[in-house]
Amino acid sequence: MTLIIFLLLFILSVLLSLLFIPLIESMFVELNCTCVNYKGQNIPTGMGIAAIPVVILVGTILYFISKDIKVIVVILSAVFMALVGLLDDLIGQKGVKGFKGHIKELIHYHMTTGGLKAVIGFLTALFISVIVSSTYIDIFINTVLIALFTNTLNLMDLRPGRALKVSILLFVLFAIFAHKNIWLLIPVMGFVAAYFPRDIKAFSMLGDTGSNLLGSVVGVYTAISFSFDIRLIIALLLILLQIIAEKYSITKLIESNSILKFFDELGRI
Repeated sequence: MTLIIFLLLFILSVLLSLLFIPLIESMFVELNCTCVNYKGQNIPTGMGIAAIPVVILVGTILYFISKDIKVIVVILSAVFMALVGLLDDLIGQKGVKGFKGHIKELIHYHMTTGGLKAVIGFLTALFISVIVSSTYIDIFINTVLIALFTNTLNLMDLRPGRALKVSILLFVLFAIFAHKNIWLLIPVMGFVAAYFPRDIKAFSMLGDTGSNLLGSVVGVYTAISFSFDIRLIIALLLILLQIIAEKYSITKLIESNSILKFFDELGRI
């Protein structure tokens, strides 16, 4: 793909996002689909849903140009994970906290919205991994990557702009170390660029819808772009992060480090 086409599709993604974001934000306000944020403000949540039409529309153009099955994989992963996140945003049960809490409920044969999100998220990750993997061990590693990246971005989305900043950092790392397939990220990068100002100023919230979408796309990109050794290391680091998140507050850990705290609060009101 030429740089001109890349830039044109990125601009199209931004413009489409700017079209859908205010429409969906207004709809959520009218329907009272809001959530109290960390400051106690009642704001629209689940705004990641605005990325779905962008991903599908621009993804369709990407597939028409490339005829590459990876485009379909990215679209499927983004849409499935976002819709599961939307369920949790709209009717999520707040009483059960953490991944461990939802798994405990499942073990006791009690389904929570978080548990349902985990089950469908895992099955979606498995389905996508079967498509992009060539061996059984690849299927296993890629399933772990997609599922845990999805949960990791979810863990990051506890303060305005944080999940988007992590996503941007990952996009930059991909562009440096695994740029061959970077064109697959055009729709998501366009949405992130368009939505970032509203998220960082806490006008509305990505919600599980958005963090799930971003995490799944990052996971899929990692699965198809890196060698087995690199993917294994990343998977182990993600597992370690999930363990840390179960024991400690990610926000408190970030606030305890002056550098992380500076970048976390950068641009926030």
